[in-house]
Amino acid sequence: MFFGMIGAKWMVGIWFLILGMTACSHVSDGLRSNVMTERRSTASEIAENIIGLWAWSDKSDAEWYSKIEIASDGNLFGILSSGERILLGKWEMNRHMLILRNTTERIEASGANGFKLNEADFFPVIYADAHELVMAPGITVVGRYRFTK
Repeated sequence: MFFGMIGAKWMVGIWFLILGMTACSHVSDGLRSNVMTERRSTASEIAENIIGLWAWSDKSDAEWYSKIEIASDGNLFGILSSGERILLGKWEMNRHMLILRNTTERIEASGANGFKLNEADFFPVIYADAHELVMAPGITVVGRYRFTK
């Protein structure tokens, strides 16, 4: 009887393991196909097209400001629906990564509100052309920020 109980527990454990592996393989296959079919830009294409005034697309997974301006002087602005421009910080590109170095004022203000803002935020740029910009909302964050010119 003792060995029968251990055998039953092992069988249930193996069954859950197999079920979990099957579920994971279906999810990863779906993610793999989405990533493989997503348009990608080279680093030079991104550098050529990233500067400008970008409006949030209705296909974006989230909205930060109604528009952002990635300026050629290295400043990045958030633009409210009222038209007010807010300096978010300095930006730079490192291959496919847009790095935003937040202003000291924004970092201090966020701390006063009990929310810690990073000194730098990293946005992987997936695609950029003359009319569309697609980037991830962070290195480990799921989703896409989508903009149009």
